[in-house]
Amino acid sequence: MLNRGDVLVERIYFGGALCQVVPARVLRHDADELVVWVAGGTPVLRRRGRSGRALRDVPRAEWPSELTPAEWTGSGVVRRYLPGVDHSVWWFFADAGPSGPDSFEGWYVNLERHRLWSDGTGAGIDVVDQELDGWVTPDHAWHWKDEESFAAKIGDPGFFDAAEAALVRAEGERVRPVAERAEFPFDGTWCDFRPDPSWPLPPRPGTATAGRPPALRVGAEGAPADDAGERQDGVPVPD
Repeated sequence: MLNRGDVLVERIYFGGALCQVVPARVLRHDADELVVWVAGGTPVLRRRGRSGRALRDVPRAEWPSELTPAEWTGSGVVRRYLPGVDHSVWWFFADAGPSGPDSFEGWYVNLERHRLWSDGTGAGIDVVDQELDGWVTPDHAWHWKDEESFAAKIGDPGFFDAAEAALVRAEGERVRPVAERAEFPFDGTWCDFRPDPSWPLPPRPGTATAGRPPALRVGAEGAPADDAGERQDGVPVPD
């Protein structure tokens, strides 16, 4: 188990490619959950299209081949991961400038697959972003994000086939009523979070961390699917 204040590395895959490497500060880690904080200004590695365009808006043939140094913009974000659960929940805050996060702005439900890893050099979590997401306002209204882009990627071997896409959508529909009913974790938990002012920004991850083989399947084809895990978030699983 990691301790509060430890640093782990989030490696985020999109379209079969490693697109972000982000150091995060551990807030809580036990058998049930991992909660981390990514501070505004954190040094990261990122793959971006020309003029900073998001990769979803750039043809794959035009994707850059290299990760480049960048910084995490905004006031920072809390992220909560659960073992065996195909999403994470993010808490966003208004930006108060150098003083850090200000008022809570809403929850982001990132539909994904993820897996923790550790080796002799450190620990991390690998995330396969599945494009479709949900945004939950402070008054618990749900809004789908990137539906058109998600539909356009069905059948792309870097993303998912139709069967997996249906599971991605179903995961969002499973979480949606929990958010709308303001049940945990959408009940105010972490909404007043402020980071420890003594925490410095973590260093930018190196090429060795970025080059480590992924801990789970990153596309629709290739390696076998990762093992299904038991849900531990308290959200009911449909029959």
